[in-house]
Amino acid sequence: MQSIQNSYKHESTLVFSIKVDGEVSDKQIFGALYGNTDIIENISLSRLQATGEAGRCLLERSGDNWLLKLPITMPLTKAALLAAAIESIDEVAKQPASFRLIALESPRERMIRIARRAKELSEKLIDEGLHVEDNLIEVKT
Repeated sequence: MQSIQNSYKHESTLVFSIKVDGEVSDKQIFGALYGNTDIIENISLSRLQATGEAGRCLLERSGDNWLLKLPITMPLTKAALLAAAIESIDEVAKQPASFRLIALESPRERMIRIARRAKELSEKLIDEGLHVEDNLIEVKT
């Protein structure tokens, strides 16, 4: 029997750092990503996207490094299995590569960061003599 913690669907974003020794395209990274997650049926990325447990992958490049963001809605144990499968990728287009999970971002944490930044900005505007409405959105912490 699964525990409540393991069966609860957690909405978050898996964030991976990707390093590839050589020149590759985003299509080649996606090919490695989908190809390596299809090994285990219940964590096949294409299947997870079809069932709504995984969203659209976002890939950003910064020099030789890449950043992959994958929104998910699934139990944490399944998310851990998916993350481990992605971290096991060691090659992209025959080039040595490494995928490392660097963050698990939740929408709640993002809202808290936005609220804190809004407070900082309003304080700055007040210090500069500009008027700001006192009715900023409150986020329960």
